Amino acid sequence: MDRFVTRNEKKTGDSAPAEKTKTDSRPNHQKGQPKRKYDEAYLALGFTAGVVGADERPVCVLCLKTLAADSMRPNKLRQHLETKHPKHMNKPLDFFQRKLSEYRQQESRMVKSTSVNKNAQMASFKVAYRIAHCKKPHTIAEQLILPAALDMVSVMLDETSAAKLKTIPLSNDTVAKRICDISNDLEDQLVEKLRDTRFALQVDEATVSNQDCLFISYVRFVCSESLREDLLFCKYVQTRATADELFKILDSYLTEHGLKWENCIGFCSDGAQTMAGKRKGLQALIKRVAPEAQWTHCVSQGSSGIKASQPRT
Repeated sequence: MDRFVTRNEKKTGDSAPAEKTKTDSRPNHQKGQPKRKYDEAYLALGFTAGVVGADERPVCVLCLKTLAADSMRPNKLRQHLETKHPKHMNKPLDFFQRKLSEYRQQESRMVKSTSVNKNAQMASFKVAYRIAHCKKPHTIAEQLILPAALDMVSVMLDETSAAKLKTIPLSNDTVAKRICDISNDLEDQLVEKLRDTRFALQVDEATVSNQDCLFISYVRFVCSESLREDLLFCKYVQTRATADELFKILDSYLTEHGLKWENCIGFCSDGAQTMAGKRKGLQALIKRVAPEAQWTHCVSQGSSGIKASQPRT
């Protein structure tokens, strides 16, 4: 056996393949060839220079086509002019200079347009935020806010400045989408803060005017050494508002957003049996998954049912 192993080791050592060296697969005329740079004389052939990545490439001022980097040669540029633009073969240099000026103005307008679009989008978000904060209908942006802004800017400044406001998207559907985007972003920020800290919950079940049942939850937590309160969620109760159904809504929300029950150290509700029951109430179900959570009773004010300790948003 030893001789067999020794023989295999010798064969392995003798037959070890030599390390392959990498070969340059580029054509011979490209090996070691420096990159060509743009010459101002190429403008007489209808070409200026543009940068794509790290390469300087020729750009035709007539058709705005960008050629390959290896086309930065007078013969290839002349070939493009002869085949694509034969009518402009004998044009003077002034003609191509005017075309170059038009090309640069067009680039400037495109950059300016992109900047205006970004500013218009930001303005759209700010208007949508104010509409949501004031609880106004979404149509007010297109029917009142934008026309009033156009009137004020045209009087105080000029018509050109007022025309820029027309690029702000403020339709009914756009405002609704902006409000949803803002709401989702605020929720994501809140959930991100709750993932690494302990928190307490305050919940309530309410019925609105159209007889829909809502389950509302607030959260209280410490952020930057200060106590903060915020609305966690407000969801419809599709079936009967039992303790099991309310716990399913609360548990599914925490699980979906990656929040841990062991970080819950407090739970506050009213004295209804569905909420405060020690055996089958919501507080009992929460204590099974969050043993450290301490239940507190939310004090009511008289017979009106208004919670005196209801947190502020």
